[in-house]
Amino acid sequence: LGNATINDADLTSGNMTVNAGLTLAGDTVSGVNIADNSTIVVQKNASPQVNTTLMGGTTVTGGNLSISSISGTTLYIADSSGATFDNVSVTNNSAVQVDGNATLTVEGATTITSGVGDTLTVEKSGTLALSGTPSISGGKLVNSGTVTVEGTGTVATLATQLTNDATITVGDGTYTATLALLPGSVVNS
Repeated sequence: LGNATINDADLTSGNMTVNAGLTLAGDTVSGVNIADNSTIVVQKNASPQVNTTLMGGTTVTGGNLSISSISGTTLYIADSSGATFDNVSVTNNSAVQVDGNATLTVEGATTITSGVGDTLTVEKSGTLALSGTPSISGGKLVNSGTVTVEGTGTVATLATQLTNDATITVGDGTYTATLALLPGSVVNS
């Protein structure tokens, strides 16, 4: 796709390549493999006011993913197959929410950078799975579910305000993994 906007649609299964920009506004994306060679912008649809949901094992690989600062915009990760960000540069200007029983896998050299007051929330029974060399910085990481840091050689970095009301697991008993909390991180529980 090149410089397209998709409003309030269901995108199901298959492959998509973004070469010149894509705006998702109130869409449900399920089981789609997205090769991002540009920038994907996620924003709330104006009418009806609906947010975008990634689910069904949707994978975004490469490029840039920007969560709009339009008031009320939230990118939802839903269902047991959830979604994966693989080597993506994510700019969160609002909110990302991993719903209960959903998993957001953040792998490779993915970065998630949030602005002041912006949030990455893991709901009760939700999972944020980190592998590779991902980094999460700025804003707030609110964990009411599970954060895992697993995989051979995984070094995940957090430089954010972390509120942890649940579980953080580093390593899986077989492989060594590292969670680095950088100076400036605030951990509340």
